[in-house]
Amino acid sequence: MKGVPPEHTKFKKGQSGNPKGRPPLRDIKEVLKDLLSQEKNGTQLIDGLMSVVVNKALKGDLKAVDMLLSYTFGKATQRTEITGSEGEPIEIKHDLSKLNIDELKQLKEITSKLEGGK
Repeated sequence: MKGVPPEHTKFKKGQSGNPKGRPPLRDIKEVLKDLLSQEKNGTQLIDGLMSVVVNKALKGDLKAVDMLLSYTFGKATQRTEITGSEGEPIEIKHDLSKLNIDELKQLKEITSKLEGGK
């Protein structure tokens, strides 16, 4: 029969053709770290890359400026406080009597996590 492999080369029934499975992938951070630590013409690639970003920032490239500032000082955070029209705290009331038993269990689980697992 054409296209059918010989019996001795076929997979055995119930036995995997790849018992060890697919090899694990390397973490992207490790791959980049290894790549950027390589040297080219006596200079590490990360130094050359940073030099390019700094030069672009100095020429007015706002994305490069943002990148440098973000990685150097961290992203700026903006705190937002929501209050009532007179600046008073907003009170939120919940009618827990309308929740079913599963929803109450989920609520208990969430509040327990927020309180530190008590």
